[in-house]
Amino acid sequence: MSGAITCCHFGSFRRSCCAWIGDPNDGDKSHVINLFQASNSDAVPDHFVRLAILRFLEARLRQPGPSGVSGFHRVGDLLAKLVLLGHDASRVHEELLYLPKKACVLAEHQRLDELSEDDLICLSPGGSVHLEMLESKDYLAACVEDIRMADEAAANRVALRIGGNRHAHLSCPCGKHA
Repeated sequence: MSGAITCCHFGSFRRSCCAWIGDPNDGDKSHVINLFQASNSDAVPDHFVRLAILRFLEARLRQPGPSGVSGFHRVGDLLAKLVLLGHDASRVHEELLYLPKKACVLAEHQRLDELSEDDLICLSPGGSVHLEMLESKDYLAACVEDIRMADEAAANRVALRIGGNRHAHLSCPCGKHA
């Protein structure tokens, strides 16, 4: 699957990513997700939890899990490891419910509505494609454009750093300053 992204024109790829990632309030319309999206409800945004989940599963793709099937590992093991790395357990669990719906993770039972700590999951082909897209500056640019920042001053500093003195459009996550 390596090189699958490089066969298309990156300008059209970036436009496609922007369209696919699209409206941050309605990511359900998209097949391509922003791996760096954090929840507005978190006290401290965790922009790397989705990436950490996919990387955990990718690193164990060829290792047999508890059932003997390669790549399928316990949700509880993933949760324990990511909490040790500093991720919030409830945020990890919420993302574990989201990623199968976006075809990035497969649950052994193939249900999309629930996961327990004893359920087995693995990285899906869609999840592998998302990890490959991390090598694309266009995908990363589309993700950055989609990230919500609650701190308006920080958002302005980033916009000035990227665009110099050009006018930048910033969207406030609260919707009051649109």
